[in-house]
Amino acid sequence: MTTTVAPAPLSPPTLTVLSDDGDGDYALDWSDVVSATVYTLEESISPYFTNPLVVYNGATSAYTVTGQDGGRRHYRVRAAGPDGRSPWSESRAVAVLAYVYLPQVLRNYTPPVDVVPIPNGDFESGPVTWTVHSAVGRSVITDTFTGAITAHGGRWAAWLGGGNDESASIQQRITVTTEAPYLVYWYWIDSSDTCGYDDAAILIDNTAVQTYALCAATKTSGWTEAVLDLRAHAGISVSLTISATTDFTLISNFFVDDVILRSTP
Repeated sequence: MTTTVAPAPLSPPTLTVLSDDGDGDYALDWSDVVSATVYTLEESISPYFTNPLVVYNGATSAYTVTGQDGGRRHYRVRAAGPDGRSPWSESRAVAVLAYVYLPQVLRNYTPPVDVVPIPNGDFESGPVTWTVHSAVGRSVITDTFTGAITAHGGRWAAWLGGGNDESASIQQRITVTTEAPYLVYWYWIDSSDTCGYDDAAILIDNTAVQTYALCAATKTSGWTEAVLDLRAHAGISVSLTISATTDFTLISNFFVDDVILRSTP
């Protein structure tokens, strides 16, 4: 089976952090993109951009931050215009110092949410670490998508489905810690099928803990965060499988990106 995939309509901007001296005041600057009319800048305390905050949306290719609380922030930007949207830029991190004053009171401090990365959970290392299966020989872990689809973070994501009579999966063993027992991932459903024919699932030790109907009625039209409670598996190694199955007509797609373990739901 041959799949023709259109390139991204716009190139991603190049993001730069200016005047970062740890005092909470700094500037972000990014390169102009040809034919872009608007830029969207996101901020997150997670390197995988879990629960990102849109801090700027406009035509200017710069943004100034003042009075930021202590802690580490991650930023990414993408361009959009009449031709479509670009992928997200490479992310940049900024660390703001938290000061301690007697009697040991923290000023400008944001308590961290503990995040435990899953090996190649952002897929940015390409098709490694995960055991990949595709009944029709598709590349599942990819940096090339169709239409307006882009990776949630970086350039790579898992693309399950995408063809007829497909049975696709990615799998690896992970250790669920007591400190971070919540599985967090981002997914995007795109389908023109009727419900009841194509489906996707998240499995722990071959038991489905989350299922999705892949059909026109469940299309997400963008990335959606999901959180699964794995506290019952805390302290042990389990097999994590993400799978999708399609029938002989009307293609469904299940995209997954930025899979991590987190301390809170």
